[in-house]
Amino acid sequence: MAPLDVQQYDYIVLGGGSGGSGSGRRAAGWYGAKTLIVESGRSGGTCVNVGCVPKKMTWNFASITEALDAGRHYGYDIPEKISVNYRHFKELRDATVKRLNGIYERNWGNEGIDLTHGRARFVEPKVIEVELPDGTKTRYTAPHILIATGGRPLLPPVKGAEHGITSDGFFEIEELPPKVAVVGAGYIAVELAGVMATVGVETHMLIRGNTFLRKFDTMIQDTMTERYEAVGVKIHKQHPGIKEVQLLRDGKGKDKLLKLICNDGTEMEVNELLWAIGRAPEIEDLNLEIPGVTLNKGNHIAVDEYQNTNVEGIYALGDVTGHAELTP
Repeated sequence: MAPLDVQQYDYIVLGGGSGGSGSGRRAAGWYGAKTLIVESGRSGGTCVNVGCVPKKMTWNFASITEALDAGRHYGYDIPEKISVNYRHFKELRDATVKRLNGIYERNWGNEGIDLTHGRARFVEPKVIEVELPDGTKTRYTAPHILIATGGRPLLPPVKGAEHGITSDGFFEIEELPPKVAVVGAGYIAVELAGVMATVGVETHMLIRGNTFLRKFDTMIQDTMTERYEAVGVKIHKQHPGIKEVQLLRDGKGKDKLLKLICNDGTEMEVNELLWAIGRAPEIEDLNLEIPGVTLNKGNHIAVDEYQNTNVEGIYALGDVTGHAELTP
């Protein structure tokens, strides 16, 4: 096989999310650097596609449902049963996300940034190889490379865990399940459980302790846990954990059926299982050992206060570094 030609850039950005986009646009627009953004998924990163934007739209969807119910106490003539077309809502939400994907890409084009969609990996310290969706491979090099590949939701090492979904998968469902189990006690678990409970899904939260949001103030933990119980969320405290997930019936919404076998021998049947047990940096395919980039204890890329890694000319920012999860 003939060696691949290597295309030269001033700056290569791995990841087209908030951090990668902002850095790439400044490099190209402010300083005239010949810039390439490599994005393995949809442009815009977690926030646009499976985070802030669709989550807040879904929260607002649930909030409107709650407001309609409250309206009966303020003189509004609202029928007892309100029809909710979740499939149509998902279409509207997807259209908003797609519009934002386009805005990101147009902004990059306006700055003179090149974009390629594919999976990147280091093949030399300053050379990356990108595998395109059709399987073809292209190599690029630059004296400056930014790693801004973000994070991904975790699945636990549990037999049958793949039969459940993560927060990414939540935004793919087209029909709300009648009954769901949410495993996790962080803000992602709490938000998504609250949304589903508000729109009528029988919602079970399986948590290891007695409250959720354990990284928040104790008063917030207690208040939120009590509030969720008051509105009907079934919180299984000091839950022993799930040993196995069995797929009893494949399908969508009410047609899907799972059996959860817990470590204490108890069982539960649900229509959907949502894992919200944490996130990990998206680094496993990058071949970071080739340039010799150092990772920290949490397996995130170690950087200094200026986003420099230990390798000169290679930088990292955003969720891949494990610092504050903020979108500018």
